[in-house]
Amino acid sequence: MGLDIYFSRVNKLDYSLNKETAIKDKIAIGYFRKVNCLLPHFGYVGNCEYLEIEKSQIEDLVYKAKELLAIYGTFHAQLELYKVDLQSYKNSLEISTALFTRKDNEDKCKLIQQKIDNLWEPFEVVAEQQLPTTSGCFFGSQEYRDWYVADLIEIVEIFEMILDETDFDVEQVLMYCWW
Repeated sequence: MGLDIYFSRVNKLDYSLNKETAIKDKIAIGYFRKVNCLLPHFGYVGNCEYLEIEKSQIEDLVYKAKELLAIYGTFHAQLELYKVDLQSYKNSLEISTALFTRKDNEDKCKLIQQKIDNLWEPFEVVAEQQLPTTSGCFFGSQEYRDWYVADLIEIVEIFEMILDETDFDVEQVLMYCWW
C-alpha cells in the first residue's frame, strides 16, 4: 500500500471531446512512489482522479527541485564526512567495554548528530517553503532529508524528459494518484 502517482499524456483535442475515450488511449510518461511533495505542488486532492497538468506547473517544479538540489550540493560533502564519523563511533560503541570509552563515544555521537542536524536545517526551511511534503495514509516520509533529496533527483530526471517529449500544443499531461 502507498501513494502511487502516475503521469500520462493524451491528445488534447480528443481529451476535450471525450475524456473517457482519450484516457483509454493514454501514454504512460512517468511514475512516482510516495513522492508526496508532488500533490501540493500540483494541487491534487482526490484519490483515483485525473488532474490536468500545465507545462508551466512542470517547469516551476523542475526549477524548484533544481534550486533545492543546488542548496543540498553546498553541504553534501561535509554531511557525508559527518555520516562516516558517526558510523565509526557507533561501531565502536558496539565493541567498547570500558565505561569511560563508551560514554565518550556516546557523547561524540550526539555531537556529530547535532552537526548533521545543523547542516540540514537551512535546507529543510527552504524545502518546506518551496516544495512542501504532505501527510496521508501510507504517503511516505515527510522529512526533508536523504529520501527527499533522492525524490528531487528523480523529479528532475522524469519531468525534464516529459518537457522534452511532450508537445503541449497538441498533448495534455494528466496526473493520477492512488492510495
